Amino acid sequence: MITKDINFFDNSRIGNLLSRLGSDTQVVQEGLTTNISMLMKSGTIVIGTIAILFTYNVWVTLIIIAVVIPQIIVTRMAMRYRNAFGAVYQKAKTRMSNIATESLQNVRTVKCFADEEMSIVNFIIKTQELFEYGRARTYFWGAYQVSTKFLGGMGDIFLVFFLTKYMDYYELTIGEVTAIMLYVRVIMNNNNSLFINVAQISDVFGAAYEIAVLIVSPNLGTFNGTKMPEPSDDNAQAQFKVDNVEFAYPSKRNVPVLKGVTINIEKNSIIAIVGHSGCGKSSIIALMERFYDPIDGKMLFLGEDLKEIDNKWYHQKQVALVQQEPILFSSTIKENILYGVDFGNATEAEKLERLTEACRQASALNFIQDKKLFPEGFDSKVGERGVRISGG
Repeated sequence: MITKDINFFDNSRIGNLLSRLGSDTQVVQEGLTTNISMLMKSGTIVIGTIAILFTYNVWVTLIIIAVVIPQIIVTRMAMRYRNAFGAVYQKAKTRMSNIATESLQNVRTVKCFADEEMSIVNFIIKTQELFEYGRARTYFWGAYQVSTKFLGGMGDIFLVFFLTKYMDYYELTIGEVTAIMLYVRVIMNNNNSLFINVAQISDVFGAAYEIAVLIVSPNLGTFNGTKMPEPSDDNAQAQFKVDNVEFAYPSKRNVPVLKGVTINIEKNSIIAIVGHSGCGKSSIIALMERFYDPIDGKMLFLGEDLKEIDNKWYHQKQVALVQQEPILFSSTIKENILYGVDFGNATEAEKLERLTEACRQASALNFIQDKKLFPEGFDSKVGERGVRISGG
């Protein structure tokens, strides 16, 4: 999933993705282990029991199958509606998860506006919605259990009446009648287990389908470039060029953001992109990072189209992005600073030397090595999203 392009995440809610990775994978795991084994067990017992009944009397066995068929039909219909209830329930669960995830991820914003009460209310609304769907599903399942027990009981009564009345006609002994009734009960019990496991395995297909959709959904752009252009001695060549670019975000194709924009960025130059809110400043940066591709025009680095340049080489060796809001991973200071850095065959001593020099140039070495602030130095944990250190 992490290999998807930015457009995929623009159109997906994090809570939904986490739900897919969490609950759906759990459904698949359980379905492919316990449920399949139980399905095979119940199916083998039902088929074997029917085969045994045929050894007693073919016509009696066919009548027994006819009695069991209504219960099979009811169970099949119930499983279909159960799957529909399950899909609605899962969507409600995802919506509840989205509310919780967004509120917790943006807890500082919630605190800034003292909006805890509204977050709680929104969560309660989604929880109540989930509860209502769950209650409806429980009522439906209860009605199904009652109906199957009723049909099973009526079937038993009919078979007892039929077999005792026509026992002599079919040349059956009382022992054979008793055995047949026991076999019928085995079929009934395993028939319920059979369809329940089939339903749960169908949930596996539903969950697996949702996961597969996330996995196989195509990227709008491909990253097959192999070029690694070298700087030339031609001073007239721009280091980076935005060449007559037109762009609109994939999720809003009918809203153009950039129209015929051209920018030449010369070597060793410092530029600032200035404009009113919504004019496309951040969009140009996103195109330079190749989060998106332009609709028309080209993004050129050292004269080569970004589409033809090796993506890993470009990002790890040539460009660096310092975002407006610092993002840190829940790991050590060292791991955050070295994130995405390709050292090749460098030794640990060489890596530490380059790390120390980078921190010195960034005026960060002194406070990182301050034992009062960070007793473990570069190995100090920064906490989730860097909550243990200041934004600077």
